[in-house]
Amino acid sequence: PDPRPAPLYGVNLDWEQYADAALEAALADIEALQPGCWARLRFDWEQLEPAPGQFRWERTDRLAAALRRRNLRIIAVLEHSPAWARAENDQSLPSAPPREKRLFGRFLEAFITRYGDLIDAYQIWDEPNIHPHWGNRYVDAADYVGLLREGAIQVRAGDPGAWVLAGGLAPNTEAGGLNQSDIDYLRAMYAAGAAPWFDALAIKAYGLRAAPDEAPAADRLNFQRAILLRGVMERAGDGAKPIW
Repeated sequence: PDPRPAPLYGVNLDWEQYADAALEAALADIEALQPGCWARLRFDWEQLEPAPGQFRWERTDRLAAALRRRNLRIIAVLEHSPAWARAENDQSLPSAPPREKRLFGRFLEAFITRYGDLIDAYQIWDEPNIHPHWGNRYVDAADYVGLLREGAIQVRAGDPGAWVLAGGLAPNTEAGGLNQSDIDYLRAMYAAGAAPWFDALAIKAYGLRAAPDEAPAADRLNFQRAILLRGVMERAGDGAKPIW
């Protein structure tokens, strides 16, 4: 197993809603739960690089200053491509991936240069197995692995002590097309050679209407679906890697 410390608990923080004082209070509340626990924050590429090579760091600099005063570990969820980086048929969907993976790599390189001292884990995109997070096309695990690879290369070059998280896979039972089962999608990720390019698998373990002890099944969405995803990892020889 990976020897890097990984606290058990964490909080999702919608940091953009807060003015300075409220942000400080929210961070203090999280730190009080468990000093050093995870705070998972979204960073919007579309807003940070509105034109190629022109970065707007003002809002995230304010966040970074507040984070540096706290004992927290930070997960950065990196998503939302700017319009100039999207394919023509994805212009209406900020959640779509970029038309060229190297464009995301350049953004991530700049992001790491500025904030790598703060970030402990980088989640490369979110819910790529469902619409609209893969644009106006069918989801494609092999295509996502290409983006994951680009992200991993940049993280390991610029912030080698950090974790690379894959996926943020959404629970789903559909066979494919615009949406695909997270189980089938993970199998396809491994078939496309994903294993070297991530340190932990991010999943959404939503219970929905199920009881916590409802048994796992491929056609059910419940808490124990995580067991089925773990099985995919083990059969791919990747069982030492954690699920977050």
